[in-house]
Amino acid sequence: MAGEKGQGEDDVKPEGDVKPEGDVKPEGDVKPEGDVKPEGDVKPEGEEGKSDDGKGDDGGEGPPESYTDFELPEGFEIPEARLESLHEFARENGMTQEQAQAAVNLHTSVMQEYIEGQQTEWDGIREGWRDETAKLKDLHDESGSSDAAIALAAKAAKTLGGQELVDVMDLTGAGDHPLMIKVFNEIGKRMGDDGIEFGGRATDTRSRAERMYPSMKKS
Repeated sequence: MAGEKGQGEDDVKPEGDVKPEGDVKPEGDVKPEGDVKPEGDVKPEGEEGKSDDGKGDDGGEGPPESYTDFELPEGFEIPEARLESLHEFARENGMTQEQAQAAVNLHTSVMQEYIEGQQTEWDGIREGWRDETAKLKDLHDESGSSDAAIALAAKAAKTLGGQELVDVMDLTGAGDHPLMIKVFNEIGKRMGDDGIEFGGRATDTRSRAERMYPSMKKS
């Protein structure tokens, strides 16, 4: 019995078909690295946004060879250097003429809002100066108005610097500043005391002797 049991053990086979390690095959079909292909169709740099027919991925046209002049709001200009940068940006991003025009419209809209905001702020500053001038009591006349003092200051400025000075003061807003009004108003008073006409000509009624000897008293 013992001999029969030992013989049975020699006849035992392993479960399934066991193959030697050398015959083991990897799962799936593994190809050499040289045969690996990238997923999808990789296009050269600069062509990513275009399909094979030269159009964009959405079927639209790509950037033109050169962009035509853009439509701008009346009175609005884009410097040449900035315009070249805009063309380059539009071309790099594959923009059509219509898409580039839309970008220009956005740019001009933002700039206009900024300029209008700055102008509104500056107008408010000048209005504040005018209000401050109107409250200066040393510029008031008997009726409590400073209009006469402002007019005299303007005449003095024109007499000293001509229309050019008046234009500069108006352009810069300096003509509204209370300090400038006070200074030119005082100059106007002194010019009047010296007999200077507002026009650049002086009227001196003193005699020659009185002009030579201003301290001399009349007998």
